[in-house]
Amino acid sequence: MILQKAVSATTAGLLKIRHMLRRMPDVKQWWITGFNPRYKNPIPDIMTTIGSVRKEHGLDMLEVKNRKFKTIFTGQWFRKRTCIFMSLLLLSSLLSGCSHKKRQYPEDIAMSQGERIMAFIQNNDSAGLADLFSEYARNSFDLQKETADLINFIDGTVVSYGDVSRSSASMHFDHGKYRNIYYFYIEDVRTDSSKLYDIDYTFYISNNEEDIYNGLITIRVADRAKYTDGYGYSPDGIKRAGDGDFDI
Repeated sequence: MILQKAVSATTAGLLKIRHMLRRMPDVKQWWITGFNPRYKNPIPDIMTTIGSVRKEHGLDMLEVKNRKFKTIFTGQWFRKRTCIFMSLLLLSSLLSGCSHKKRQYPEDIAMSQGERIMAFIQNNDSAGLADLFSEYARNSFDLQKETADLINFIDGTVVSYGDVSRSSASMHFDHGKYRNIYYFYIEDVRTDSSKLYDIDYTFYISNNEEDIYNGLITIRVADRAKYTDGYGYSPDGIKRAGDGDFDI
């Protein structure tokens, strides 16, 4: 018998049982006629099955069941295989404990670049900043010069900055492979000369290790003092390194 438990609409808090399928051996019927035609929208998550075996008709069945399970769970066959299974389980846990690495998600990897970018800028390390870029960007642009110009564009030394936040993303999935572009920004970048900047960057990542686009694509620094409502940043208020027009 398959039953569905449901809360009564008229008596809150009480349970009533709705018969979904009722099959009684003493009743001559085809099994499909046991379905309740008045209930047509079953909810599998709250269903249960109830069955019984009459002693007067099922003694042999009960004896065979009990004898079978007793043999399986107490016999030499079961003890030997249990020992082997537990040994393998212990070995597996030891090996996995030695080799376990925390999984990094693409967006987490992309976000972590923000702290690395700020560290290189604060340390005036244009070469280190250039190394964050993808193979594609390094081969297509003069990043040694562009990253040096970008750092020099910032007046003074960065003393504080806001959170690294994602502005948008472009994600592509094809037959188990992904190609994602993430756009992040860092607001309120302050320097010791009381200047205020915004920094944003584009990061590409795929699950193909040989993809030449993996890595930073572009970094942009914008001078907040050069921003005007309705017009945005003036041309001399922005400095960029890498490919600002990249897309997939």
